[in-house]
Amino acid sequence: MVFGQFNHGKRVYARLGSLLLVCAVLSCVVQRPARSIAARADLQNSLNSRFGVVEAWRAPQQAAAIGVGWERLTLWWKALQPDGPNSWNAFATGHDGYINRELAAGRKLAGELINTPDWAAANLSQHGSSIPKGLYLPYDDPQNYWGHFVSLIAKRYAGRIDDWVLWNEVNIPSGKYSTWKGSVADYAQLVKVAYLAAHRVNPHARIVLFGDPYWYDHGAFFTKLLDKLALQPGAAANNGYFDVANVHLYNRPLDYATIIPLYMRLLAQHHLHKPIWISETNAIPFNDPVRLYPRAGFFATLNDQASYIVEAFAIAVSLGVERVEVNRMIDGTDFTAGGEPFGLLRNDMSARPAYSAYRTAVQLLSGVTSGRLSVNAVSGVYTVTLHKPGATITVAWDQTPLPASVTIPAVSSSATKYTKLGVTHSVHASSGSYRFPLEPATGNTDPSNPKDYVMGGSPLILVQAS
Repeated sequence: MVFGQFNHGKRVYARLGSLLLVCAVLSCVVQRPARSIAARADLQNSLNSRFGVVEAWRAPQQAAAIGVGWERLTLWWKALQPDGPNSWNAFATGHDGYINRELAAGRKLAGELINTPDWAAANLSQHGSSIPKGLYLPYDDPQNYWGHFVSLIAKRYAGRIDDWVLWNEVNIPSGKYSTWKGSVADYAQLVKVAYLAAHRVNPHARIVLFGDPYWYDHGAFFTKLLDKLALQPGAAANNGYFDVANVHLYNRPLDYATIIPLYMRLLAQHHLHKPIWISETNAIPFNDPVRLYPRAGFFATLNDQASYIVEAFAIAVSLGVERVEVNRMIDGTDFTAGGEPFGLLRNDMSARPAYSAYRTAVQLLSGVTSGRLSVNAVSGVYTVTLHKPGATITVAWDQTPLPASVTIPAVSSSATKYTKLGVTHSVHASSGSYRFPLEPATGNTDPSNPKDYVMGGSPLILVQAS
């Protein structure tokens, strides 16, 4: 069964379900010399900007070693303009020191704008989650504080940061992850104002929607947002007032195969054809000695976390996802405050297996131009077949706890087999194919269904010259 393909040119929110269900469902302006911008473009082109890690700047050397090509930076409006619409606090970004270092390293940056200053809050009791005052005034009215801020920051960073993510997970109305107290209509207005303000000062700017944690509301906020934006005057002439859709997906690689096509369909129903990012993804390990968790809650072993990276990235590129980004580079202060150990690196800078898996995925999947995901419904083996100039790449894994094998058609008489951690072996075809055993899945951490394997066993990767 084939359930996803593309060709170029043409917190944890986890779902319940078994393999059979999956199979059924899937059928202030800074002057910069032009020479430095050109040099930076050459560096960025040498990295693959499809694959990123949140806050790679916190471990820049380790990020370079695994080929991190882009990252999302959170830029707090409240910190940048603490004293009013004409203030600017350069200390909020360390006078751009880490930003400039990341650009010099060749990584592309996306700025996430979030957190209303109290002086700009329409409802002061809501603080950073409040809609801004003057939001419904014309975008270029000085009393539209949000439009004024976006214009300032987009102009200030033009050519250095051109992609702007607007807020985060705004569909969560309450609790510690809530960042937005406005309505869907208010967020639509926020998007519209930002689009007009940013594009006026930087024609290369792109407005990226909030990272949508699909499993919170199954895309309900996103669907209503598309409806609201479509009704805005001038929507058709202004590209629908946004440039990129954005999803957060965790724990289950096969979610990519259903949710990304769903978002593509929702966009198409509104006559929109937009790139899609996955700006947060990961699986949380439960057995890391730095902090142990119960074997439940869709969590993973350290070994399965590494499998997740390869399987999820393979499906992402097979579906034509423009960018995918692991959350995050290092556990950081969020972890020390009690958050989950999301980092590819621990705070002592030791690497989890997922760090090596990320390097393997970037090394092998960079440059992919087309792909297809398929499943053997009898064996439970999933196969992603990917193509790039000069190579055919097959990523296969067993989604069941039973022993299985995979047979891969030969397009060359010899090939290189990779483990998820990058260990290689030369192999030779026999009778026109390659056949390999696969490690069974072990990740049945769905608390409601012990037969549900959230992620597959260790993936096998075969690279053939073509």
